[in-house]
Amino acid sequence: MNRNYFLFIFILVLLACNTEKKYAKLFLHEKDSVSLMIMKPDVVFKTNYKSNEITYFDSLTSSVQDSLLYARSSFIQYFSDTEIIKCYYTSLVQGLNDYDLKPYGTDNFGTFFEQKTKAFIFQIAQMQIEEYKIPFEESAVFGEEEHTVNFDLNAVNFNIWYEVSQLNADSGLMTILYNQQNIQDKISGHFKKYFLSEDVRYDYNRKDVSVTNVFELAAKTGKLHAQYIFDYLMNRALFERLKQKPKFYYHYDPRKKRISKAKDNRFIFL
Repeated sequence: MNRNYFLFIFILVLLACNTEKKYAKLFLHEKDSVSLMIMKPDVVFKTNYKSNEITYFDSLTSSVQDSLLYARSSFIQYFSDTEIIKCYYTSLVQGLNDYDLKPYGTDNFGTFFEQKTKAFIFQIAQMQIEEYKIPFEESAVFGEEEHTVNFDLNAVNFNIWYEVSQLNADSGLMTILYNQQNIQDKISGHFKKYFLSEDVRYDYNRKDVSVTNVFELAAKTGKLHAQYIFDYLMNRALFERLKQKPKFYYHYDPRKKRISKAKDNRFIFL
């Protein structure tokens, strides 16, 4: 294949992308005709995977295992389901308001179901927080000798599954959306050789994850998911307008008022 062929393909993709962006922009003028309801979960599934820190863990009954994992957790035992759900949901609603979307809550069921606009229900099917350890290793060679340090870092995953359905849609199909956000301890350091003593040391600073950071993660995820929900609605409208799957999934930046490829910054479709 020659150079002209690849140039031709590039031009076709560029033209298709520009056309899709133009159509996606139409949603910005139509978003007022879209209503959505966010349904919160009742519980948060909380899991501690640090079983290796408990002596004779495998010999214990499952109920004792669960009790010990909870009691010895670094994070999940220190907040209630209500607190973490509220933190996420409040940030989510604020983020949706930034996109000029006014979500209905479950206390507005009657008003929502009377809507004549295109309406969507976003139900948080599951919210999960996982804490676990990840290994950190760094090494350096001085002369013929290799020096290595190892640390176990705390990490936390925040997982969300959404079930999305359109009110009064002919198909009645439900879409499952998923996203995971995470945080972990951070280490910044380097090996240093002290020539007078010939010692080699690893000098480092460590910033450990705290319970406050988990709440910050929930709030950050809520705001991010407001963006993802807006992008989902925009891309869904684009799909319906094109009558086929677009070449790319797009993201709208309200601050720059620009549409670009979302790449990995989006929900995963399950």
